Amino acid sequence: MQLMDNTAPTILIRADASQTIGTGHVFRCLALADEARALGVRVIFVCQDVPGNLKCLLIDRQYEAHLIPANESWEADAQATISIIESLRLSVMWLVVDHYLLDAKWEKAVRPFAYRLAAIDDLANRLHDVDLLVDCSHESLGASIYDGLLPASCQRAIGSAYTLLRREFFETPRMMRARSPAKRILVTLGGNDPFNTTSMVLDALEGANFRNCSIDVTLGTSNPRLEVLKRRAEAMDNVTAYVQHSRMSELMSAADLCVGAGGMTALERCYLGLPSLILMLADNQRELAAQLDRDGCARNLGFVGDIDASELRAAIVSAAEDVDWLVQSSLRGQEKVDGKGVFRILGLMNIAQSCSANGSI
Repeated sequence: MQLMDNTAPTILIRADASQTIGTGHVFRCLALADEARALGVRVIFVCQDVPGNLKCLLIDRQYEAHLIPANESWEADAQATISIIESLRLSVMWLVVDHYLLDAKWEKAVRPFAYRLAAIDDLANRLHDVDLLVDCSHESLGASIYDGLLPASCQRAIGSAYTLLRREFFETPRMMRARSPAKRILVTLGGNDPFNTTSMVLDALEGANFRNCSIDVTLGTSNPRLEVLKRRAEAMDNVTAYVQHSRMSELMSAADLCVGAGGMTALERCYLGLPSLILMLADNQRELAAQLDRDGCARNLGFVGDIDASELRAAIVSAAEDVDWLVQSSLRGQEKVDGKGVFRILGLMNIAQSCSANGSI
């Protein structure tokens, strides 16, 4: 674990990963963390101690990561977070919370221990007491969905212009997709894949239609069926499985078509111009999946429970052979996400100026 001077400007990030909620909250916070650290900021993660937490991954990436007990109440969660701030004697420049179960009550409790608070959200279903609200899943014209949920002084960073892409994506060269049917298919359904959707997708990809296709499958270490799915993939001649792949951008760049979830990775695919079929795994993916379909960036196949393997097979065949759609979807995705979102957010947080004043840069 990398330790830094307590006088360094500090961002504390409160976000969880687990076998239940997946890994998306932590990974989108990593985009912000990486660029803040590059500016000289000390970044500390606080996560609940639950199966599937990503503490080891965070430590591997040279972050300080502290686990707090799995709490059923926001009060206990807030107190555990405050205890870490006090024990480390931190001067927290920004406390960033990315958590659907924490709201204004939690934020008010921790506010005395940080100069500024930011929330990353995409539900717009609860009150916040923060200085900055980030939501890249709704369009900027829909910022009014937060009316009545935020303090009047809160800045709103809403829309795809604020997509939190990690450096591995925005440093990857974007390309024009070839005008040909898809021959390489990527399957990526989150870190935990709660409904075992990967298995259904592999069912759909078996058979003569895809015999000449190469299929890449990503699996997370928090997936409770990891070993079963690895064996399933090994039994298929044209399938390669990757566990907690560290360079998703490379798999996305190599693919011609993706079958994926409707969360943050859908916007990563847009940036790289990867046409996608979206299977929604949670209700919070509904708005983004619908918007990407309307914008022509992807095809929304609806909730995973509403489609079977044969219907999915037909949808994949249709998309793989629709050369015009593949090209147009790629172009529209790249137009939607420009890769500069994390820097826009850091600008709103005045991170560079704060570090300069502190002598960190």
